[in-house]
Amino acid sequence: MGDLLLRDVASRNADEEFPVWESRGMNTLRLLGSDLDEALLELRERSLARVIEPLRPACL
Repeated sequence: MGDLLLRDVASRNADEEFPVWESRGMNTLRLLGSDLDEALLELRERSLARVIEPLRPACL
């Protein structure tokens, strides 16, 4: 089992962004941030690599 990032699409903040939650081992939930930018900052601070960057948006 791995770690997951989850977005709560049922609740948006004032900027129309979704909160991001982290699940480790799929048995706990912890709020990482009120949007993806906050969550990535949190992950960068904890990472030894510090090279976590979001992908560029692309049309599907």
